[in-house]
Amino acid sequence: MSTVIGSVTAITGQIVAIDADGIERTLALGDAIMDQDLIRPSMDAQIEISLDNTSEPILLNGGQSWLATTDVFSPADQFPADDAVADVEAIQAALLAGQDPTEVLEPTAAGAPAAGGAGPGGGNEGADFVQLSRTADETTPEAGYDTVGLSYTPPPVGAEEGLVEDEPAPEPPPPAPPVAEPESEPEPEPEPEPEPEPEPEPEPEPEPEPEPEPEPEPEPEPEPEPEPEPEPEPEPEPEPEPEPEPEPEPEPEPEPDVVVTLQLFAVVDGENVPVNTIHEPGYGENEEGPGYPTSGTYIVLAVDETGVPLPLQPGGTVTVNIGAEGDEADVEDYSPVTSLLANVGDEFVINAVDDALADNDEFFTLSLGDDWSNPVDADIVNYAEDDVTTTILDETDNDNPEDDTSTEDNDSAFTLMVVAADENGTPLTDEGGDYVMANNISEDGPTSAYYVVLAVDAEGQVLNPGGEVDVAFINNEPTSNDDYTTSPASASVTVGQVFSSTAVQDQFEDSGETFDVALVAGTYSEDAANPASVEPQFETVDYSEDAVVTTINDLIIPIGGDSVPLLVDEAVNEDSDLDTLSFTAGSLPLDSFAFSEELDSLKSEAGLEWNRVSDTEIRGSVGSTLVVTLTLTASAIAAGETGNVSIEAELASGVNLLHPGSIAGAEQLDLGTIDVLASDGVTSDVTGTASLMLQDDIIKITGLGNAYLANSANAAVTGDLDVDEGVDGMESLIFSVGGDMPSLKTTDGKDVTFNQLGDGSLQAVDSDDAQVFLLEADDDGSGYTLSLDQVLQGPSVTTGVQIDRAALLDAGSPIEGEIPVVSNGVTIYLMPVGGDLFLTNPSGDGYGIDNNLVNDGEAISYRVADGEFFENMSFTVGNFSISGEDDVFYYQRFNGDLAVDAGPVGIAATETGEDGEYTLDIPDDGEVFNRIVISGSDYKVVSMDTDVIQFSTQDVILDFAVDVKDNDGDVHGGDFQVAVDTSGDGQYITLDDPTLDTLVTTPPNQVDS
Repeated sequence: MSTVIGSVTAITGQIVAIDADGIERTLALGDAIMDQDLIRPSMDAQIEISLDNTSEPILLNGGQSWLATTDVFSPADQFPADDAVADVEAIQAALLAGQDPTEVLEPTAAGAPAAGGAGPGGGNEGADFVQLSRTADETTPEAGYDTVGLSYTPPPVGAEEGLVEDEPAPEPPPPAPPVAEPESEPEPEPEPEPEPEPEPEPEPEPEPEPEPEPEPEPEPEPEPEPEPEPEPEPEPEPEPEPEPEPEPEPEPEPEPDVVVTLQLFAVVDGENVPVNTIHEPGYGENEEGPGYPTSGTYIVLAVDETGVPLPLQPGGTVTVNIGAEGDEADVEDYSPVTSLLANVGDEFVINAVDDALADNDEFFTLSLGDDWSNPVDADIVNYAEDDVTTTILDETDNDNPEDDTSTEDNDSAFTLMVVAADENGTPLTDEGGDYVMANNISEDGPTSAYYVVLAVDAEGQVLNPGGEVDVAFINNEPTSNDDYTTSPASASVTVGQVFSSTAVQDQFEDSGETFDVALVAGTYSEDAANPASVEPQFETVDYSEDAVVTTINDLIIPIGGDSVPLLVDEAVNEDSDLDTLSFTAGSLPLDSFAFSEELDSLKSEAGLEWNRVSDTEIRGSVGSTLVVTLTLTASAIAAGETGNVSIEAELASGVNLLHPGSIAGAEQLDLGTIDVLASDGVTSDVTGTASLMLQDDIIKITGLGNAYLANSANAAVTGDLDVDEGVDGMESLIFSVGGDMPSLKTTDGKDVTFNQLGDGSLQAVDSDDAQVFLLEADDDGSGYTLSLDQVLQGPSVTTGVQIDRAALLDAGSPIEGEIPVVSNGVTIYLMPVGGDLFLTNPSGDGYGIDNNLVNDGEAISYRVADGEFFENMSFTVGNFSISGEDDVFYYQRFNGDLAVDAGPVGIAATETGEDGEYTLDIPDDGEVFNRIVISGSDYKVVSMDTDVIQFSTQDVILDFAVDVKDNDGDVHGGDFQVAVDTSGDGQYITLDDPTLDTLVTTPPNQVDS
């Protein structure tokens, strides 16, 4: 056991201690320091350690390391000074005697062998040293802590002066010391003197005493020896201080780069291997014998270049990636996932995760990252690319089709169960939320019962794993297979999909017979415990033993209810109406009654929306305002009995319904119908129907009459207009133009338009915005008044006319003077102006004056009869001049004798040559004219096209509409006519009878106030 030799008294940054076994721990204030701990601070850390046997603390900074040992720091009082070293004189005497002091003197008290080696019997404490010959070789001194090189570059080591060849001879004779030759041996010892030259050389000073001994040098024999003295001339040899280039050989200190490789291993039975196997928890739990490992052990080791782990692991952390592309195992199969930080040299584990999936023999891969946090003194760090592959065996690995017990350790994924369902496969549940395990089929129909197999987990959640499982239809006496059929016909059904049974209609009394629908255990296609399964998903599943009991009934179906009307009156606050529907039960009692979920038969126009609040309540609202509520009240009707259910319609308090639809001449609104469904739970539902009507308190026009008006300024006439405002009061009365209103003009030909005034009146104005007439309601509400401000023309008729060469020929042209030309029943009067003959003369391709052309000083006048006007006029002309440069077409319009245009308006010719022609449009600028004169030079008129407006001698009939609206939004309207005696004969045309609208509508989204 390691000994505590001190403790941490101050610390900053991260510092680790590595014990004698290579286990790394992070130090904190107060932690114990053990014998043989290697203390290693990070680069920015600092630590102070107090030792138990000395008062001087140890201080370490970042980058330094220290090996804590009891021998190095033993107290000084255990080593007396007088026993520690030999005295100086003894050492000098040994040297003078030519002996090695380390061989003849007593070893030091530190317990080390004589200072030269640590051979056998030399003790086990102290420090070694390396003896070097002066050959420029190098070594790295180590004492359990970091060392640094010299702070300077030493001079190159020159060649050592060799001994005179004769000098070795005196060594053999061990005679008396007077012989000078052996004494000369110490002379080489002074050689170290030049080595310390870079230093103060304090120690060598006493040794020069032997220098007097070379007195024998005067002897003639040694004189030749000085010849080698020139050999020191190699001092210039330092000139090749480039020789220090070998000294840079230390630069290759990186050359012997310290290479450390991190490699990942799985640890199996104490061996480091590249693959291992783990088992899901529970594997073989039913087997006798050793257990199966559920976790894998792994380690990251620092190894040398040969792959051998370093004896002392450097510690630090490195990322281990867990899982790789191509792995078969999912991250749900093991933990931890993705990655972890592993301490170099420390084992870590990955656990298999127990699940119910059949994923035997799947594997995952572990690989090293490249982020080692503690590369220590390594010059190069390699990360081995050797991955570790771990295979997971789950509980299906030991399954044996011949041994039923071999699957007992398999994990169950869920429970399969069969339950009653609707025709869509939706499971049926009772009021408590439990699955229904009983249903019925009936011969009367025939009807079917539906089932579905569910996969339910431990929390009761329904899963959707797919796969197929066998179901069995088990008959209970006296039921037989002849009483029903199944779909699908095979025994195998898909989990989550509906299957069914259907009763067979026969003559046997088999009402009440039953059969069970149950699962066949061990047949699920995705169950690995099923020997017939192929690539199953799950280790195993549980099979519920509960069965659905299906009853076959010979039934009499029930009879539906009749139809009843409900009528509520808007004028009565909270008015309601109640009626009953009749139903007759069949073989089973009718015990369920509800409004239909289909609300399309209830009318919802104009913002009225219907909401089925429950089986027995429906509400109709406009926006957020409740208008009417339908309520159903019913109790069970015994088998074979007839009973009634009641349905009530009730208007909300103080609410007047807006009108979502049409009213055929009455104030009753049809709000649609609603079905009531009655059920015995087995046969099809039977139906009764209730209709809903609303008696509405609406505004109405009760009287409306026509009128007759003289066609004179300031004439006026009144007509009948009677309105029943109802309890809601009238909001507005608006006159508008009727659908058959003719286009109107004043006697001076100005067009008439209409303005809707803010008080509902209708104003007619001319093109100068002067009032022509005004239609308004009387102040007392007893009628209306039409006031005429300007005299109107009779009804206008517009006719298209074309005057071309053919029309002139038909008129007998050429004719001198004015020619009446009839086109489309309208007479146009042409007159030549100027020329020698005053003839309008047609030719093969047009017409003109005298010579078939319109030349300078010539013109043609076109006019219509009084009271008629031109509109939309155009001329097509041909230009026959050579150049056409001076050809100009002129026109000037007149209204009677009044010139509309101040003078002729010219339009330059655009076509030249005998074949050219073009069309000119007379501007439609709203000016009224009944005559136009064209002139110019060198062209023929191909045709004149125009509309002619004629006014009938019959009276003008004005068509009007009127609409009234109450404050509830109810609207009623009608149409009427006013005849104006534009013929002036005092007689009036027969008018159509006034009509009242049969539709009462409400603007959408309008809410009662």
